[in-house]
Amino acid sequence: MNQNDHQSYKDNLLSEFGIEVSDHKNELMHGPHLHKSNDCCNCNDPILDPILLFGEENLSILDERVKQVAINALNDLQGKWFLWKEKNFDVSTGKGPEWQALGMAEEVGEVCRIILKAQQKIRQYTNGFDEKARKDLAKEISDVAIFAIQLCSIMGIDFGKALFERSEEVMKRDWTKNPKNGDSNG
Repeated sequence: MNQNDHQSYKDNLLSEFGIEVSDHKNELMHGPHLHKSNDCCNCNDPILDPILLFGEENLSILDERVKQVAINALNDLQGKWFLWKEKNFDVSTGKGPEWQALGMAEEVGEVCRIILKAQQKIRQYTNGFDEKARKDLAKEISDVAIFAIQLCSIMGIDFGKALFERSEEVMKRDWTKNPKNGDSNG
């Protein structure tokens, strides 16, 4: 990504989120290090640092807008899964909360099976946590999320909003300072 592409990308993102464009450094961040220039390493896939991109003063505005976009996307996905479930399953075979909870438990079992077999390097996972194991694991974790989304629909819970609210709650915990309960207040 050259300097002009970076600036254009920055301007597009800023305007998409309604944030005024200002002159910030055009440094790029990739993985655990910060690029001081576009040619400091062999990286061809730079990730833009949000602080340098938007300015620290705009991050809380950006965080709220990104959060709302994500919640809206999750709500859309939740609606699509609800319609799919309604079309594909009758009341006796999958519409109740117990069916979603049981399905989620079964998928968590699949996640555990892949982790166990990859750790043991047996059956189809003799190479441990290789690409196949990660791909299979991603599918099963996604299945857990799908059942969770469907359970939320049945129970009238906004999955996206619940996920963000709970995430914010959990991230306030500090287990290094308070190993007994993680309470940020001590």
